[in-house]
Amino acid sequence: MQIRYRDPLTSLMDIQRAFDSVWESPFFGNSISATGAYPPINIFEGNEGKKIIVVTEIPGTGKDQIKVSYQNKTLTIEGEIPAKDKKGAHRIERRSGRFSRRINLPFRAKPDQINAEYADGILSIHLAKAEEEMPQAISIK
Repeated sequence: MQIRYRDPLTSLMDIQRAFDSVWESPFFGNSISATGAYPPINIFEGNEGKKIIVVTEIPGTGKDQIKVSYQNKTLTIEGEIPAKDKKGAHRIERRSGRFSRRINLPFRAKPDQINAEYADGILSIHLAKAEEEMPQAISIK
C-alpha cells in the first residue's frame, strides 16, 4: 500500500474554486458578468484625457426602455428588458426584467455635455470632464 500526502492548502484552493464556479454560473442570479453586475460595461478614455466613453450591451430592449442619469460623480443606467415567450424553451440564458447599474466615476463630468447613443443593442455614453478636473499648467516664477 502506497501512502500519499495531500497538501491541505491544495484542498482549500479546490473548495474555493468550486464556490467561485457556483457564483459565476448563469443559474445563480440573473447576471452575465462574473462580478454580478448587469449590464457589463467597458470604460475608455478619449480625446487626450478630456472625455470618458462608457460602452455597454443591452440587447433585446429599445432606447425608450433605458434611462441614463448623472449626479455627484455617479452614472446610473436603468431599464427593462421585456420577457419573451419561454414556452418550449430548452435553455434560457439571456436575461429579462428590470436592471440598474451605478458607476462611480473618478472625476466630475459636465452635465450639459453628456451624450448617449443606443443602436443595435449597444449603449454608448460620452462624458466630458469638468474643467476643474483637467490638469492645470503652473507657471514657475
